[in-house]
Amino acid sequence: MTADEYLATRVGERLPAIRSGFDVYLVENRLFYVKEPCGQEDAEAQFFLHTYPVVPDGLIAHRRKYGFHNLDFKLAEHGNNRPEWDEPGTRIGGTCLAEIPLPEYGIAAIRTGQYVAVEDGLHNIWGGDSLRVADGREGLRAVQPSLASTLASRAGTAER
Repeated sequence: MTADEYLATRVGERLPAIRSGFDVYLVENRLFYVKEPCGQEDAEAQFFLHTYPVVPDGLIAHRRKYGFHNLDFKLAEHGNNRPEWDEPGTRIGGTCLAEIPLPEYGIAAIRTGQYVAVEDGLHNIWGGDSLRVADGREGLRAVQPSLASTLASRAGTAER
C-alpha cells in the first residue's frame, strides 16, 4: 500500500485541520501528519505535540504547572512504520507521513509543530498555533468557526 492509498482509507476527503510545514489531519482521536514533497530535513526534525486536557488536574504532577501533556516525537520513531505500507522508514516515495494516537482524556486544545536545536536553544520551524477541538461521538474534531458565524459576530460587535 502506498502512502496515498493509506491516506485515502484513513483521512478520505477531509481538509487538514492545520496547514503549515506539514498538513495535519484530526481523525478519530488520531493526528495524521503529511508532507509532500518531503526532504530529509523534514524527516529528521523533532515534532512538538502538546495536548491540553479539559481537566488539567488529571495531568501528572510535574506537567500540571505547564497545563499540557507533552507528546513530542520524531518521524523515525512514529512515522511510516505501518506494515501495510510498501516501504519502511520516514519517507514513502517522497511523502512524510506519521499517524499519532491521542490520549483518551478529554482534549480542549492541541498545539503542534516542528523544531530544531540551535546553539542558543530551540528554533521553531513551523507551528505553534493552538487547534481548539471538540469531543463528539465520532471522536475529536477541529473547531473552526464558519465564515458566516465569524462575520455575524463581527457585525454584532460593531453595532454595540
